[in-house]
Amino acid sequence: MEVEQFEMDEIENNNKLSQPIFKKKNSKKTKKISISKKLIVGAIIAITFIAFIFLNYIDNKNINISQTIEKNEKEENKLSIEENNGCEVGYKLVGDKCVVNYSFKATYKTFKNDDIITLQRLFKSDKLKEMLVNGKPTRPSHKFLCSEKGEYTFHVLLKEDAMIEDLSGMFDVIINLQSIHFTELFNTEKVTKMTNMFRNCKSLKEIDLSKFNTKNVQRMDFMFSGCNALTSLDLSNLRNDNLINLNHIFQNCHGLIEINLTNFMTPKVEDMSYMFSNCDNVKTLDLSSFETKNVKSMKGMFERCKSLIYANVKFFNTENVKDMSYMFNKCYSLIQIDTSNFYAPNVETMISMFYTCKALTELDLSKFVGTKVQELDNFIEGCSSLSTINLANFNAPELQKMDYLFYFLTSLTSLNLTNFSTSSVTSMNGMFQGCSKLKSVDLSSFDTKNVASMVDMFNGCTIMRKIGISNFNTQKLQFMQRMFDNCPSLKGIRINKKSMSKFDKKIPSNVTLIEYD
Repeated sequence: MEVEQFEMDEIENNNKLSQPIFKKKNSKKTKKISISKKLIVGAIIAITFIAFIFLNYIDNKNINISQTIEKNEKEENKLSIEENNGCEVGYKLVGDKCVVNYSFKATYKTFKNDDIITLQRLFKSDKLKEMLVNGKPTRPSHKFLCSEKGEYTFHVLLKEDAMIEDLSGMFDVIINLQSIHFTELFNTEKVTKMTNMFRNCKSLKEIDLSKFNTKNVQRMDFMFSGCNALTSLDLSNLRNDNLINLNHIFQNCHGLIEINLTNFMTPKVEDMSYMFSNCDNVKTLDLSSFETKNVKSMKGMFERCKSLIYANVKFFNTENVKDMSYMFNKCYSLIQIDTSNFYAPNVETMISMFYTCKALTELDLSKFVGTKVQELDNFIEGCSSLSTINLANFNAPELQKMDYLFYFLTSLTSLNLTNFSTSSVTSMNGMFQGCSKLKSVDLSSFDTKNVASMVDMFNGCTIMRKIGISNFNTQKLQFMQRMFDNCPSLKGIRINKKSMSKFDKKIPSNVTLIEYD
């Protein structure tokens, strides 16, 4: 057995006397065993540590990244709070409160740096002080760490006393945006424009505008146009005292089923054209709160609302409307529409207003004056279920075209046109074509002195027996091909002697012309 040996060393400590310190001096054999054990233990620890790191990296890569970001954010927040008068990142001290100019939360399927740049352009460079995404400052050149999906919180700090007045195109064509919630800190008090604000946000399913102040907004045109994924929208809380333009606001919202417009006031609106165009799945619309006395255009307002069964337009004031063309065009499911109060003394065009409203059974236009109407082509063409039309007071002295006006109204049995003024009309092509249940029509009040074309005018009126056209002035008539074709029940027509030469060789063999002076 080897005896352990010790040696004594001397050291100085704080200028005091040296103290003896004894160190253990191992033998060679003991030293070798000790080194070997240390190497083995060290190797095991190293291997275990490497394995732990590797597995942790594989399983928790995203968590580590997130934790790193969170750590950095906390450090930045801590620093910012100290430098920002005690306010957290995204806020500023106003009086004794920490506030922010604009704040909102949004969920994206994929969030890209380009989306930040789009938002930065909105908050103009001369007003934007800083934009923060999840608490991190962003700039056009800043490379933001993107995620495949997730919720992001946006804080927008503007320069002192700056306010945004134009939110046009804020989220325009950001197709990966899924939801957005605006907080009470999103200040829209001075905003006058919201044009294209969410246009073509094709993935947007949820939006909360309950905190919006829209009392100064003048334009909302194309605001939600192309939001295909939206199924419901609540705008009942919005005040629209100064709103002027609503054209295309919901156009192409193909998935929209419900729109709450209960308190949606429109006292100054002038343009409602294509407002609900292509809202394929909307079945009913309560527009009782609408004020339309200043509206000038309702063109295509409900065009291609293929599922629309009913729209409350009873109290629409149409006194100043100039364009009603395509208003209910291709509303295939529309069963009832109350137009009994439509006055429209300034309307100039009503082309295809009720075109192919196949389910509509009756139409009351008794108050329609039509004093300035110039175009009435295809007005109610293809309304195959329409059996009753009231046009008792319709007087249109400036009307120029009546082509296909009652085309293929296959359920129509009677028609009163005694007050129609047609002195300026130049074309009546296909006017009654396909009216297969119409037995007679009195056109004795028609002034046709300027009509040049009557092609297919009565073609397909299969049970018509009497046509009152004895007073027709045909001095300018040039085209009347197939005018009475496919009218097997029509036996005789009284024709003015002056017009006989034009009709003589243009009618089918079953029809007899009865000449009179």
